[in-house]
Amino acid sequence: MRITEASEYLGVSINTLKHMADSGQIRSYKTNGGHRRFKREVLDEFTGVERKTAYDKVTMIYARCSTQKQKENLERQS
Repeated sequence: MRITEASEYLGVSINTLKHMADSGQIRSYKTNGGHRRFKREVLDEFTGVERKTAYDKVTMIYARCSTQKQKENLERQS
């Protein structure tokens, strides 16, 4: 993320973000052209925001009644 995007994301000025990066409060890296870049994960870690990843597990339940007689069995299980 570019420094302007990162500063807006965190709600701080560009100069504040530069100071935070220089002092080691927030990790950043520089491109070959010398421009600072920030990873969203690093900014989220700094602010304490937890983001779900594509690898987080989701539990799903599927229930089906084929006949009216089976409906009573399903209601007992809930």
